Amino acid sequence: MGFTTLVCENKNLIKQVRSSFDASSLLPNLLFDMRFRNCLIMFLIINQFVFLTIANAEHSQFVIRTIKMTIDRGVYLLDGDIDYKLSRPMTEALLNGIPLVFNLEIEVLELNDWWLNSSIASLKQVYQLEFHALSRQYIVENLNTGVQEAFPDLGSALRHLGMVVKLPIIDSALLDASEKHALKIRASLDVDALPLPLRVRAYIFSEWQLDTDWLTQKLQ
Repeated sequence: MGFTTLVCENKNLIKQVRSSFDASSLLPNLLFDMRFRNCLIMFLIINQFVFLTIANAEHSQFVIRTIKMTIDRGVYLLDGDIDYKLSRPMTEALLNGIPLVFNLEIEVLELNDWWLNSSIASLKQVYQLEFHALSRQYIVENLNTGVQEAFPDLGSALRHLGMVVKLPIIDSALLDASEKHALKIRASLDVDALPLPLRVRAYIFSEWQLDTDWLTQKLQ
């Protein structure tokens, strides 16, 4: 084997080695690895976010525990107990001076066997919960009547907020005695009453979208 032949073979070997490590051939694999890594990071972030949201939602909910209808002097009166459990963002907003508004919606229905139920009357009680940093008290105000009450801690304020006592609903004379009737009730946080920057966030995250399911009870 001559010297010239050996040099040529070495050059061919070097070309083969270089071609096997060509950067252009590695680029697609590199891009794939980067995309896979980015997708994995995004998946982990979303998974953690969903986990935290679900965990927080389990500890924040509104529940109607009991409702009772009675008649006094021809007027239907409502007594009830609503359990309000605030999410952490709601509590933080409250402590930072942002009032929270709660709606208690009530409807009186005429029940129809062959058609949609008819709404005879509707009522909405609106309450505001506010924290006063100076006095360190929680103020519950009935925005329908303007009546305010102060409480030393959040738990006491929420318990009072959830108590419905002898709330007049409808005069029995307005109901057709030949028809069946029912009461429908729901409690919710009024997201539209929040300041605009916080309202946008509340529309997106479920930890702000708290309400009870509609609860229906027949009127006797």
